[in-house]
Amino acid sequence: MIKYIYKTITNPIIGPVVVSSVILSLLVMFYLPTLSLQNQKDKVVLESLTLIDHLKIFRTYYNEAIVKKLKSKTDIAIDYNHEIASNTLPLPATVIYNLSERLNNERGITVNFFSDYPFPNRQKRVLDGHQKESLSFLRENPSETFVKEDYIDNKKVLRVSVSDVLTSQECLNCHNHRIDTPKNDWKLGEVRGAFEVIMPLEEQFLLNPIQIKASIAFMLFVIASFILHYTILFLRREKEIKFQTALLEEEVSKRTKDLNSSNLLLLEYKKAVDASAIVSKSDLRGTITYVNDTFCEISGYTKEELISKPHNIVRHPDMPKEFFKNLWDTIKAKKVFKGILKNKNRNGESYYVASTIVPILDDNGDIIEYLSLRYDITELVDAKEKAEIAQKAKSTFLANMSHEIRTPLNAIIGFSDILCESNINIEEKEHAKIISRSAKSLLNIINDVLDISKMENGKFELEEAEFSLFNLTEHITELFSVNIKDKNIKFIYTFDPLLPELILSDSYRIQQVLSNLISNAIKFTPENGKVYFEIKVIEKNDKNVKINFIIKDTGIGISKEQEEFIFKPFSQADSGITRKFGGTGLGLAICNDIVTMLKSKIQIKSELNKGSEFSFIVDFKIGNSIDENIKRTDINFAISEHFDDEDNIKSIVKNYLEKIGLVFEFPEALSKKIDIFFCFAMQDLLIELVEFKKYNFDSKIVYIGDKYSLNKAVLSYIDYYVDLPIYGSKIYNIIAENSKINRNVLNKSSNFENLKGTILVAEDNPNNQKLIEILLSKIGLQSLIVSDGQQAIDMYKKRKFDLILMDINMPIIDGIKATKIIREIQNEYYKIPIIALTANSIAGDKEKYLSSGMDDYLSKPIDFDKLVNIIKKYLQNNEKKLNYIEKNITPEKKFSKNIIKERLFLDDLTIDMLLDNFFLTLDNDLEKLQKAIDSKNCDEISKMAHYIKGSCSNLGMDDCAFILEKIEKESKDFKYDFSLKELIGLFNKIKKDLKGN
Repeated sequence: MIKYIYKTITNPIIGPVVVSSVILSLLVMFYLPTLSLQNQKDKVVLESLTLIDHLKIFRTYYNEAIVKKLKSKTDIAIDYNHEIASNTLPLPATVIYNLSERLNNERGITVNFFSDYPFPNRQKRVLDGHQKESLSFLRENPSETFVKEDYIDNKKVLRVSVSDVLTSQECLNCHNHRIDTPKNDWKLGEVRGAFEVIMPLEEQFLLNPIQIKASIAFMLFVIASFILHYTILFLRREKEIKFQTALLEEEVSKRTKDLNSSNLLLLEYKKAVDASAIVSKSDLRGTITYVNDTFCEISGYTKEELISKPHNIVRHPDMPKEFFKNLWDTIKAKKVFKGILKNKNRNGESYYVASTIVPILDDNGDIIEYLSLRYDITELVDAKEKAEIAQKAKSTFLANMSHEIRTPLNAIIGFSDILCESNINIEEKEHAKIISRSAKSLLNIINDVLDISKMENGKFELEEAEFSLFNLTEHITELFSVNIKDKNIKFIYTFDPLLPELILSDSYRIQQVLSNLISNAIKFTPENGKVYFEIKVIEKNDKNVKINFIIKDTGIGISKEQEEFIFKPFSQADSGITRKFGGTGLGLAICNDIVTMLKSKIQIKSELNKGSEFSFIVDFKIGNSIDENIKRTDINFAISEHFDDEDNIKSIVKNYLEKIGLVFEFPEALSKKIDIFFCFAMQDLLIELVEFKKYNFDSKIVYIGDKYSLNKAVLSYIDYYVDLPIYGSKIYNIIAENSKINRNVLNKSSNFENLKGTILVAEDNPNNQKLIEILLSKIGLQSLIVSDGQQAIDMYKKRKFDLILMDINMPIIDGIKATKIIREIQNEYYKIPIIALTANSIAGDKEKYLSSGMDDYLSKPIDFDKLVNIIKKYLQNNEKKLNYIEKNITPEKKFSKNIIKERLFLDDLTIDMLLDNFFLTLDNDLEKLQKAIDSKNCDEISKMAHYIKGSCSNLGMDDCAFILEKIEKESKDFKYDFSLKELIGLFNKIKKDLKGN
């Protein structure tokens, strides 16, 4: 409201009118009536004073001219009772009083002559409040006038009073010498009473001439101000209008020029569009209303033949109806449609156009017509089809080449491995190992080429499964620990203790990336250099974890210019690297693509001759796991200082130890019962060792570092040595060997399980036939070899086999067709598992084989462990099912590490580490489970049973897993009465079986 009033007042047009109107209204309503009333009062006061003066003059005259002369005549008296006494004249005051009564009656003016002295003739007169108030005021101010408004008989009047002062000696003498005087000490100048005039105040507008002139002058000033203000405003507005008119004319002129230029440019655009685009317009029903020359040229029709015809005139019959339904739905919804159409010209020849159809709207937003812009892309479509054919041919070529190369490689690798295990001399065995390594190197190159091909075709896919990143990186570190010894490289592996137990991702591809980056770091790092492999947790919550993988080296480094293309296929940092270090330049390209598919990016920090750092951060989902902060055992460790620990070796060791038990720093450990003491290179190491042995004589001492740098005195105290890189199995094996939980390290075994069954092998290559026969016989299986798919079908009909290994590329009938035929006739014969055995490794092959009726897929060159695992999977499928549903089964078969190999495809060293770690914590875990049962804590029972069951399942302890699964399920139904006797018996038997391996 205030804002609105302010805008109104400050408006240059209506503001002055509003302000002037308000001022004049206030003047007329308040000021002038007030001024008029005051004028009336002044007039009444003046008239009242004049009347009183006249009365006083009359009284003076009466006293001097009449009373004074009559005093000499004794027969005439002067007194107030003149009306009833004869020969008596009234006193001067009585004359005035009587005269005032006469004025009241004749003129409506009340004149009072009163006093508060008790003169005899005034005893009955009663003074009102105003008269008393006026007498009091006038005695104090005899020369002043007392004026006051009052209401008499409901009429507004003005009462004016003045003092009556003794001014005549004659009056003074009379007052002092009269017998009835109320006092006889009167003095000249004393107030004896008061004159009062009461006049009515009438409602009339009364201004004096000066006020009238001032009002007129003010009105004239206001009018003059209005005239001046609006004259100035008018002149300013005229000037502004002229200025705006000039600007508008200039803008119109400019826009006219721009419009003309735009029209010319639009015409040029139209020419350009007409020259390159196929333009047409159509009405709401799709009838053509306009076409340009380009439309006519490509369609072969004239404008006359096209106008008024539907667009169907150029529609190719191959285009589906759904396409045009979508087109019309889009443009009728006032949206722009974009798409590729296949059209036909007048001669029936097809051509392709990229079409954009725009609805044209009127002022009301309604569609009035459609504008179509099309571009001829026939050459692009033909080129794309040719490229797809070429890509398909490339994929086929790669598949065929892969098969042709893998087939001899299969025999080379297989037989070279057999030679390595045979009883030949050392030199021949070394030659066989060289053949095997070379063949496997060639196989890796083929795999890299195939991976690049898959990525280019968009067929490279990542799988997601739950796995232990800790175990994966430990395994990678263990594999590369052999390579670094030849170059005397210091390899430092560090993992974050916050790393979750399980994550979900593609473990194979992550291993591929890390292995390639570490391999490059080792390859390009000179002797006595360093390679760092670090796993760091960036963020972590209950469901997700963000992990940073860092591979750093002190090698040759990469320049900024070289960083731009090292991720491109077949590229190297420089032309001399391939000659000096070898390699195809595919590794980093594959790594980069895999990391990109993991929604990350490989970052590079490098400096020539100072080293490089490759890192990437990936978000993973966290798998189900038990609380990682639970202490697993009651083993106590001591750890010494490490003063020259720039590589954080002590922290790495401490992280491993804290996963198992309590760790005490030296010398605090001297007051504890310590099982194993871990120490590092330091100046006073011998003193510490001597001191430690005083308090823990039977405890073992482990030295971390280069044992060749120690003197004989220190060496005499050391029980075990751990060199770089440090990984779990090195630590766990020492702990397992020297702990109460498991004092025996598991021995490696080269024995294989004996399986029962007969396998039909369809393989056309003689070398591969012999290799497969040897591998199958090695695990106790009989085999029958055939050379093509037709022979496989015939043998299937003649004999009963337990499984078929079916090659894909064979003469007469290939493996896929043979499989389909067997599946069609299996109801007449018998159902049998068929495993694809092929060198093809292109994405989609496995799905193709499975869809043709095969049960599984095994790639060449054959991995022996995978071969055994997949055969056992189908030969013992029913037996495994029984193991999971029977109650209280005691395993009759001896437990072997081969069971774990089948499950996890790991080497013996890693399996040993897993078993050590499992039995290292088993007693503690079983004790916690028993405590939960004793306390009837169903949640804790379910939690611990689930945790131990997971480890048992991974390690092939199926009977133990079955019992734990039963406990887990029943505890969720609030059951808690369980006995662990049978479970503990199974674990003890497994330990016994493993000791016999």
